[in-house]
Amino acid sequence: MVFICGAILFNVIINARNANDEQSNGRFEYYRSPYGFFSQNTTTTKDNEAYVFTGDTGRLVGMWSAMNTIFFSLQGFFTVAVTAAENKDLDRDEGIKLATRKISLRVILMYTLFVFTVGLNVPYDDSNLRDYSVNSIRRGQYSAIIIACVRSRITGWPHFVNAFFIFSAFSAGVNALYISSRLLHALANIQNVWPLWANFIKSRLEKTTSKGVPAATVFVSWLFGLLAFLAVQPLPTKILGRMAINSTASMLIVYAAVCVSFLYFKTRTLNGAPDENVVITTPEGVFLNRNARDYPYKSHLQWLRAAYALCGCILLLLFNGWRSFLRPFSAPDFIASYISLFIFVLFVVAYHIKDEREWNPLHWTRRVTLDISNPMVTREKDLRRRKGRLHRANRRSFFSRANGVRFLEYIWVWLK
Repeated sequence: MVFICGAILFNVIINARNANDEQSNGRFEYYRSPYGFFSQNTTTTKDNEAYVFTGDTGRLVGMWSAMNTIFFSLQGFFTVAVTAAENKDLDRDEGIKLATRKISLRVILMYTLFVFTVGLNVPYDDSNLRDYSVNSIRRGQYSAIIIACVRSRITGWPHFVNAFFIFSAFSAGVNALYISSRLLHALANIQNVWPLWANFIKSRLEKTTSKGVPAATVFVSWLFGLLAFLAVQPLPTKILGRMAINSTASMLIVYAAVCVSFLYFKTRTLNGAPDENVVITTPEGVFLNRNARDYPYKSHLQWLRAAYALCGCILLLLFNGWRSFLRPFSAPDFIASYISLFIFVLFVVAYHIKDEREWNPLHWTRRVTLDISNPMVTREKDLRRRKGRLHRANRRSFFSRANGVRFLEYIWVWLK
């Protein structure tokens, strides 16, 4: 976050310097004609044949292509919740609740400001930004902030930015290793996930060290890090790009499944009295009281936002591989874009074949537990102990040392 804030200020400063030194035609040169906020066309190349899309079609396919990159960069907001099992004082500190809110707000706001400010110094048709290949991930010298430094004749800073890219990639790898190992360990503890012939693998993966670290799942997850060496040569970078598209498609399936699950979860809630318990038992079953003071999932327009996200994920999933259909047809790009969807359907079918008594799909039923009381709802009811809400320590005097300390603690909770 500190680096992104610094990069935003850096782009604003060099833009103001270039405008004062008359090195540019104004502070918003690249947001005016002939550039503008939207590109005039979108160009993609397949087998040395260029396809140029102009007008509204060009803007649509350009935005659609950018959405794949954006989703790949921004996926993983939910991974904060994976740390809940190892979170100290979960109900009092409200770490998961605050983190899930802050990470999305910070990333979306900071990235939007960064894209806007770097666009002040780099035009969208810069030759170093162009990448006509269908799917690829290129090296750091093609980064927009480094190009901004080069265009402004600034030396030294590109090396610092490249060093931070290495640090950022390392920290992202560590985070991915933690998340993947914990998810694999959680799957190892679910008996229905594993067939009988894989019980030996399951028993190995569910073991932990004396400190509670799942060493086996950490090692298995670490092996996938060797795929990073694909970025060493130019040709494998396309393979790495296809893997990124495949990862984006897989996460879109996960997000769509989460939206469907949440929409069904909403059917297990009702509007009860505020003084009633959050868990209510009725003749129709167990429900959650949305109006209860302890109801922990309160927000506005939940159903509408889930339905909107579901439609968006389905559309992006179905059309994310549109460039593979350009002549000549690219089978590798088609497979990278849509194989996750076929694997998901295959898993669903295999799961039903394993547990259903009949092979006829028309007689298959959804296997859901409807156990909304597990895990138990936990929320600190003492407002004086909760860190996610600002409250005065000294009710008698507004301007007091205790209230000042409490305010600084509140600001620190939201900043850290």
